[in-house]
Amino acid sequence: MAAKKRGQASIRMLWAIAKSPELNLDKENLYAVISRETGKDSMTKLTKAELNWVADVLQGMKDRAGGRKPAKRTDEGGNPATVAQRRKIYALCGELGWNDNPNRIQGFVKRMSGIDRIEWLNKKQCAVVIEALKKMAARRGEEEAQMAAKKPKRMTQREKDERAASRKRLREMGILPPRKPLLNRKKFAAEVLKEYKKCDWVVFSFYLHQAIGCTVDESMLEADADRITSEQIGVLKLIKLSLETKHFHEALKEAGRSTYSVKEYLEQVYNPVMTL
Repeated sequence: MAAKKRGQASIRMLWAIAKSPELNLDKENLYAVISRETGKDSMTKLTKAELNWVADVLQGMKDRAGGRKPAKRTDEGGNPATVAQRRKIYALCGELGWNDNPNRIQGFVKRMSGIDRIEWLNKKQCAVVIEALKKMAARRGEEEAQMAAKKPKRMTQREKDERAASRKRLREMGILPPRKPLLNRKKFAAEVLKEYKKCDWVVFSFYLHQAIGCTVDESMLEADADRITSEQIGVLKLIKLSLETKHFHEALKEAGRSTYSVKEYLEQVYNPVMTL
């Protein structure tokens, strides 16, 4: 049975979903969603298909914020001849960040093929959907590259305050993670360096090795491992810097040298590692 149709989305509908208790998005955040999904900066410029698309995105956000259980994967069962193609559809949707919202994927399939469910597609219809998703993924990549190269407009104080209030609401809803307490970096650095200078280097090397092992190891490379954090990258750079320093001194010894300049060390060892 086909899913119940919502009807044509409208600007009023977008605002209604955005201002729902589950989301409570302000104008800035709503337009950020619209820009991300369509590349347009005005609701009045959206086509009917784009209005439906943004409505699906917002509804998915609302469902997740409200704790609604996500729908079952819609590529299960169905036509055995299209299993591989339907898996490809889900893989492409994963690149676009849609796999947590099956209703959104179904809406896209409906617009592209006129078929209500993915598992009802034939091979030709699957191919049409796959090609459309490939183009969308490519366009998304180009847009992200352009946005990264574009110099952002400086925000006004009012915009900063509204953004801060919106982020606070999203944190309270659990959509954004809680903020970490700000670290006084100079104070922290002074305390650590002061204690470090008092250490016995031979004894300290044992504890340093233990601390490194607790922070980085081969488990980071496993397929199901969490994303490598910036803190772990910092530790890895320290290890890399130590190894490159060792190689640098070994090369000096092989060349019959016992001295070197600070500039030489910076150019050959320090800067290449720290700019990775």
